[in-house]
Amino acid sequence: MAKDNSKGLGDVIESITTITGIKSVVGECVGCNERKERLNRKYPNLKNAREFTKEELKYWKNFMKVRKALPEEKVILEICVLYSEILSLPYWEPVKFNHSGTITSVSNMIDKLDIIYKNQTK
Repeated sequence: MAKDNSKGLGDVIESITTITGIKSVVGECVGCNERKERLNRKYPNLKNAREFTKEELKYWKNFMKVRKALPEEKVILEICVLYSEILSLPYWEPVKFNHSGTITSVSNMIDKLDIIYKNQTK
């Protein structure tokens, strides 16, 4: 079976619109790439994630021991870097750290990274 090279839902939608001919009918979309990146970041393809390095495994294990509902800004930035590197996604940095949308996004990142961690350490 061929490996799915999509980074996430945004790539899947782009493939569908290309295959069905929608993309050629609509033409160049002004916001398509930004939307695709946002969907890839929010709904990544976890099957294509790389494994944690030894240093990242150690960091993640320690982080999960002391995890807080609202991590400090420095920790949020570290999570954003780790997420983008492991999932090969563009780096995203929150503008506001105490915003409910940021808290939700970072919490989702943590949940997905933990799934990858648990699959790797089975």
